[in-house]
Amino acid sequence: MEKFIIKTVSSIEKIRKYTQPKTEATSGVCFQNARHNFQLAFCSLERLRKCRVRIEGTLADRVQMRIVEDVAVKYTYVFDANGDDDFVLSQEAGLFPDILRPYETYDLSVFPKQWNSVWLTVTGEDIPLPAGTHTLTFIVQNEDGELGRATYTLTVLDKTLPKLDIFNTNWLHYDCLAEWYGLEVFSDRYYPLLNAYISNMVSHGVNTLLTPLFTPPLDTGVGAERLTVQLVDIQKQGSMYAFNFEKLDKFIDNAFALGIEKLEFSHLFTQWGGLYCPKIVAQTENGLEKIFGWETPSESAEYVAFLQAFLPALVAYIDKKGIRDKCYFHLTDEPQEKDLEKYASLRKLVKGLIGDLPVIDALSEFRFAELVDIPVVDISCVKNFVGKCDRFGAYYFCGTSKNAPNRFIVHPALRTRMLGYEAYLHAFKGFLHWGFNFWKTEHSVKNIDPYFVNDAGGAFPAGDPFTVYPDGNGPLDSIRNEIVSDGWTDYRELLLAQSYVGRDAVVKVLQKYGVKTVNEYVLEEENYLAMRAEILSLIP
Repeated sequence: MEKFIIKTVSSIEKIRKYTQPKTEATSGVCFQNARHNFQLAFCSLERLRKCRVRIEGTLADRVQMRIVEDVAVKYTYVFDANGDDDFVLSQEAGLFPDILRPYETYDLSVFPKQWNSVWLTVTGEDIPLPAGTHTLTFIVQNEDGELGRATYTLTVLDKTLPKLDIFNTNWLHYDCLAEWYGLEVFSDRYYPLLNAYISNMVSHGVNTLLTPLFTPPLDTGVGAERLTVQLVDIQKQGSMYAFNFEKLDKFIDNAFALGIEKLEFSHLFTQWGGLYCPKIVAQTENGLEKIFGWETPSESAEYVAFLQAFLPALVAYIDKKGIRDKCYFHLTDEPQEKDLEKYASLRKLVKGLIGDLPVIDALSEFRFAELVDIPVVDISCVKNFVGKCDRFGAYYFCGTSKNAPNRFIVHPALRTRMLGYEAYLHAFKGFLHWGFNFWKTEHSVKNIDPYFVNDAGGAFPAGDPFTVYPDGNGPLDSIRNEIVSDGWTDYRELLLAQSYVGRDAVVKVLQKYGVKTVNEYVLEEENYLAMRAEILSLIP
């Protein structure tokens, strides 16, 4: 082994301490308004302290450097009923790269015979990148002088990518922010923090925001409560209601100003079947009181009367604001086949009050398809909808089937990134994930420290509950957050190619390289790079 090895590596590989990187990449291609990720990897025979990385080149000031840090993983992955899920970095617990630490706050310490990586991001999202070929040189040095250098050539094509043409949501848990940082929800001090998290989401491809009309009835134990997160102020006098949308209006204007394009209003009924009401508080003659919750059946006369007052008022607000084409409603999250009749009844109630405003829900039984405007299907069940329904989206979570795309910490980067290709191939109308920052145990029993607990207290495979970590005034990214973003960049590249050669020609390239179903796709980094190169060749 050489005394000091340094190389640039693609972002489609996770670099582990004792594994030689496979995907050395000395060049890359991106678009003027895109986000381009790659890595600087190095290994030394000796311990080295106070190392620094210097960048030279025309785009040096556009490169964000972050240090990759490992996290401890105990719950690695899901065992599939039809055989072990085998497209993983390891089936054993251990240390895996995930956290991206800001470089400027750290000197690098290099330990003997361990691979280190610095995550490099070049972005043209706010200010377009200059077209042309740019050479970047990375020099690693310490007090004794230069240790090594590597060169990377980035070609910025003289074109811009189209916007994502589907909804893409990753649920933000507002109570987790308030509790971690010790702030009152939606207070003046809360909003700068909230903006940092929303801005991060937007920069990584999220365009749709979960909007808590009332405390979202998600991931909450039966009979339990989460911190109140409610944007609609309610006055209740006897059986009469009055609604104030001032807080909601501020929230929506703020979200749109940050780049959010669509809203999904929080669920009107409890998770897993819609049997009960969400937690709702109102000002009454006795002060602020909870007026609905687990104790109230979802189709009780009291709650039906409430919805008959509230939903027309909300629709009137939506129309006055001119955002009808930007709104989605939810009924209940993840109903099962046994809940079919109940769901049909709830839909009839709600649709009678909101008209043609669309309902989207995460549900995977095909018989629900006719009851929801856009079914959001567990990615493992997509095969049951292909060719039968032309208006479905997808989601993934802890129970995804063998080798399907997901974002667990032990998943290879390529597995996570393939989401963009799968979304295009199967014509998803949208994508949903339940946990951008769920820093709690299962059913929200207690808060956790995500730096040490990444599996919701052993409930879900590591990485499923969140893709960002809390830091001083905002989030720290994970490798996974960047890779998911790369997948949406891939999707937009496919849209651009389609605009020149048509969808059939683009699909033909994907199928040539083995992208066929959610369980069948490119498994080797070199084949992925070849496939992307061929897609780019379709763009004149």
